[in-house]
Amino acid sequence: MEFHYYLQLSCAHPLCLEYACDSIFSALDSYQSVTHAYKVLVNAKESKIEWGRLSIPLLEEQFAPMFAEFEQEANFENRCRLLLDLFKLQIVFAGMSYD
Repeated sequence: MEFHYYLQLSCAHPLCLEYACDSIFSALDSYQSVTHAYKVLVNAKESKIEWGRLSIPLLEEQFAPMFAEFEQEANFENRCRLLLDLFKLQIVFAGMSYD
């Protein structure tokens, strides 16, 4: 949610970007735990991220519809996959933006 709002507000202040990146990096351990747990589910899905088309502007374009899909998804396995993909996009964003 936090990253979704960050993208919507489009704050250009360097401290906002630093806070967003630090927030993403602080959740990496949780991401790893959920990823490992998700992989053992019977109905686990593959990532939908198009890795060949990634840049910060395209990442923001991919994030919004995926977030909307996440909000609407009722199936646990599908919702978890979307959550992991959304976080992957955040990790890439933070890695490309952090300085």
